[in-house]
Amino acid sequence: MIDLQALKTENKRWHEEHALWVEETLHWQRETQRLVALLYKLERALPQHSLALTQHVALIKEHERLVGQYESGLDEECYPTCPGFDSEAEIEAFHQHLCQLHGEADQSHAELSKKYVEEMADFKALAQKLVD
Repeated sequence: MIDLQALKTENKRWHEEHALWVEETLHWQRETQRLVALLYKLERALPQHSLALTQHVALIKEHERLVGQYESGLDEECYPTCPGFDSEAEIEAFHQHLCQLHGEADQSHAELSKKYVEEMADFKALAQKLVD
């Protein structure tokens, strides 16, 4: 004789297992979506930061080029025959311009440094979430 109660108990267990399996697969899907979102954030964070660094390096190189040009114009053998400086007033004006540019570059560097620390902390936190 068939034990109907045993069959019903086993069917109930199967339903419970199926519900657990569905819940577990839904959890996996949510985790996968979370990881995809983290990867997207990581991917977006790096190129933006790399672009800012590239632009900042270009700013520094241009400033360095101008300082070199200025220094060559100050050479006693060059001044006043250098095409860039016809008078001491022009030298002083160019010097003031370089002072201003240097101050702006210094401020830009300080802001980038602060932003770099913050963004790298965010990036590392995102990477840690990815690993965890």
